[in-house]
Amino acid sequence: MTSSNLPFSPGDQVVAYLRDSGGQNQELSTDQQEQELSKWAVENNLIITQFYKDAARTGTSTDKRDAFKEMIAHFHERGCRDKGVIIWSFSRFARNMDDAQYYEIDLRKRGYHVYSINDDLPDTPQGRLIKFVYDMSNQLYSDNLSIDIRRGLRNIVTDHNAAPGHLPLGFKREQSVIGNHRNGTPRKISSWLRDEDMVPIIQDAWKMRSEGCQISEIHKKYHLYTNMSSYNHFFRNPIYIGELHYQDIVLPNYVEPMIRLETWSKVQEINAANTLKYDTTSKSTNQNHPRRLGGEFLLSGLLYCSRCGNIMNGKVVQFKGYKRNEYYCCTGASVKMVCDAPLIPRIVLENKIIESLTEYILDPNILKDREINREKELAQRKTKITAQIKQLESKLKDNKRRAKNLTTRIENDPNAPAIIIERISEIEQEIKEQQNEMERLESQACIVNVRARTPHELSELSEKLVTLLSSEDPIEKKTILRFMINRIDAERNSNLLQGVVYFYDDILDLEPDVMEPLGPKILMPIG
Repeated sequence: MTSSNLPFSPGDQVVAYLRDSGGQNQELSTDQQEQELSKWAVENNLIITQFYKDAARTGTSTDKRDAFKEMIAHFHERGCRDKGVIIWSFSRFARNMDDAQYYEIDLRKRGYHVYSINDDLPDTPQGRLIKFVYDMSNQLYSDNLSIDIRRGLRNIVTDHNAAPGHLPLGFKREQSVIGNHRNGTPRKISSWLRDEDMVPIIQDAWKMRSEGCQISEIHKKYHLYTNMSSYNHFFRNPIYIGELHYQDIVLPNYVEPMIRLETWSKVQEINAANTLKYDTTSKSTNQNHPRRLGGEFLLSGLLYCSRCGNIMNGKVVQFKGYKRNEYYCCTGASVKMVCDAPLIPRIVLENKIIESLTEYILDPNILKDREINREKELAQRKTKITAQIKQLESKLKDNKRRAKNLTTRIENDPNAPAIIIERISEIEQEIKEQQNEMERLESQACIVNVRARTPHELSELSEKLVTLLSSEDPIEKKTILRFMINRIDAERNSNLLQGVVYFYDDILDLEPDVMEPLGPKILMPIG
């Protein structure tokens, strides 16, 4: 199957993107798409360098489509040699109109093509208009499908007393058959029944909460969930007073209640009070909530707990009329409840990190030593690239000579075997690939051919970075810290703070791909 509107030239390199939604009613599985795209690429004399696969992933969003994100990042890389991406159909690329338009325009501006082998649209204003209609049609299909699914789920709730969705704690499913699908298989639905073994535990947990017990106390006693946030939904779910809520449907007597209405009301009063205290959406409520001031925590996203490896978040502790205190808190302790790491004072840790960076990483003498090592490394890389270029030049020269000899033989011998022509085509393809590799190596040689920075330049750079770290702007400080630091591991032991800072191997290069620790562990008093 050849294409009339192909934006690629024979021998071009492309990548292929494959996606299916899972299930039996999809257009083609990713394996089938791979077979068809591979066959099509051969017919059109294109080289597929990589397949990006998102199996059982919806096209309505890029969330959880890791292969798609990896593909987009691939085209953002410097020196990408692929000319674009081929897909089975535009609906495989995206069913969300905004996503489809955004990513296609992004790739087009970078000089790449997005080509559907089944739609075969020309890369012209008229073709882009038709493509816009396709994107709109794909989104309408997705929207209508979503509406149909919601309508079907509403029907089984109202007509058959079924309960779709996540099974709440303390319940079990009971399946029943309400007919057959079009293919003859039984159509099953599930209803929720009380798990009588769990009822006493559920009742006691609600009783404890209604009496003002902290969620941490309830968790310590029963370990109902592995995540603290799950308790928030648990203590708000009306299923425990017998009501099933689904979309706008309310079935008031769906099951026998587990708790009394009085207990429910007391717990909801506690929930309302906590919401009023910590609501971040209302300007009239707590202005000092950690989520409002999250930008002030300079190490957010960089700091990890040394004990359990979980990330650490900012936390504000303040009671009315008392001093405001700011800490870094291990999520393994506060959310997952798998760690006993205590809070770390924010200011102490941040000041120590900035002090260490200023005194150690940004010291002009140390920068000078690192510049010497950098020169040696660049020289080694350049020597290696030069050897590769020389070896490639020899191979390229041999291939050109073989192609010329075979061409001369055909010219002098009308009865030359057809296999010679095939061999010439193979050699020409090898030459093209070798020339592309030569361009890549030569571009790398230009990158590493950087002169050594003088002591004066290093000193100026050091002073500039120190000035930036002294800024009062937390966003500016964050930017500098993320430029230099890959990760920080820290923990508090009694009145000491232990930490290891991992910074990029060369903080003055644009390609920080090596991580090494900043000296030994730092020990500092908390005070």
